Amino acid sequence: MVGVLRNGKGPTVLLRTELDALPVEEKTGLPYASTATGVNPQDRTVPVMHACGHDVHMAGWTGAATLLARIKDRCAGRC
Repeated sequence: MVGVLRNGKGPTVLLRTELDALPVEEKTGLPYASTATGVNPQDRTVPVMHACGHDVHMAGWTGAATLLARIKDRCAGRC
């Protein structure tokens, strides 16, 4: 997803985040544990899960984008 806030000439600010899965099998036994699979570079089906804080990555990115949108009249350029 790409969003651009334009406010005249000035620097460009880029925020990046990701939301992908790691080739890790979740063994928590919890009812909401990941049962997803993916295909690795060797073309093998492997278990995958979101195990490294991607929810925090997305929450931080969403928060930063919201703040930039709120103050865009105080900034010049693209963000």
